[in-house]
Amino acid sequence: GQPPYPQIKQLIFQRKWLLKFGGSIYGKTNYRHWFPLYLKWYGFNLISLIKTGLGLKKSLVKLWDECLQLDLYTQVPKLDLPVYMISGRHDFQVPASTSRIYFDKLEAPQKKWYWFENSAHTSMFEEPDAFNKLMLEEILPVSDYPV
Repeated sequence: GQPPYPQIKQLIFQRKWLLKFGGSIYGKTNYRHWFPLYLKWYGFNLISLIKTGLGLKKSLVKLWDECLQLDLYTQVPKLDLPVYMISGRHDFQVPASTSRIYFDKLEAPQKKWYWFENSAHTSMFEEPDAFNKLMLEEILPVSDYPV
């Protein structure tokens, strides 16, 4: 059926099939290709990989009811800071059509939308070079975040 899914088991079922059909990771149907990359990151090992997966699922389970209550259109119609939205062209987990409606209505002193053409939901992993370049060359220079 149509989202939102009031029960977490429905959401997990939907996300499983979304991944299988390439709507979470562009051109991929599982997370296996990330395992070797993850294990090469400094300080990570098989135990941390397992804990990360369990932590992501536990967070989703704990926060899902709160997520269902969130209505950004009415609760956050305005932000007094720059807003940068990044969307993968093939993201069906958080479809750009939904995000774009909110982005267009949101009031902010500065707004910019970024498309990642070869990504679905995880542009930072699917197109890491382009994502890092965007962060370093466009977003970080206008932020107050110390490097």
